[in-house]
Parts: sequence; structure tokens; C-alpha cells
Amino acid sequence: MKYLVMQCVELGDQWECDADRRPVCLTEDYSKYDKQGYEIYKLNKDNTFTLVRNYEDVTKEEMVVAIWKNINHCESKPNKYITICGGDRNYVTSSIIEKVKKTYHFVDSVEDIESDISCSGSHGEEINGKWIVFGEKFDDYISKGF
Repeated sequence: MKYLVMQCVELGDQWECDADRRPVCLTEDYSKYDKQGYEIYKLNKDNTFTLVRNYEDVTKEEMVVAIWKNINHCESKPNKYITICGGDRNYVTSSIIEKVKKTYHFVDSVEDIESDISCSGSHGEEINGKWIVFGEKFDDYISKGF
């Protein structure tokens, strides 16, 4: 079976369309593209296509602590990240926040961190010159904490 892989970049102005779609490849194994940002279409026997995966779908959700050298480097990928638990912000408990706060030396209160995570999915602080974020990771996307 063959699949058409399309890379989709969301557009800021969604009056015209929702994403800029660019063909990537026609393949029998789309597993490396099975993540947010890609649409996958199955090539049918009659040479039509059927959508298998929408670009907005998330394959893997987890909560992580991401560490950047400093706040000025947040446009790139973090220097490292550590998975804390599976799932999104709805899986975070006060006890998880307390453990993360203690381990990574967050200054803000558990209540403030919990509020940030509940409202925006992440909490970031500058600690010892590094930018440290406890937040959501969806496939390749990692929250920057602001």
C-alpha cells in the first residue's frame, strides 16, 4: 500500500485555508511522519486518496522538563528534556509539581506553577542562568514556558 505524505504548516490567517500543504513523498512506510504537522493519505486502487492522518492530530503527549542554555536560545530545540509523565496538563497533580519544583529548584509556589500549567500548559523560570520549563510536549513540539 502506498501513502502520500504532506507537510502542513499552519497559517496565521485562516480565512483562505488552514495550512500550507507541501508534498513530501509517496511511501509504503509513513511511520517517521506519523506526528503532528503531517497529513497522510492512502492511495486507493482507483487512484484516489483517503485521509489517514490529519496534521493537527498528536501521536504522543507527555509532560517534560526542558532545559535551554538561557532564555535567548528558546527559538531552538532545548539542550535537553526529561520526561516526567505521559499525557498532557490534565495528568499533572500537585505531588508531581512538588517533586519537579524540588528537583529543578523552581522558586514559584506549587499553586502558581499549577495555575500556569492549567492555563497555558507550561511554567518556565530562569534558574542559574538556564531557562527551565515544566510543560507539555506534543510529538516534536515542546512548550517554551511563556
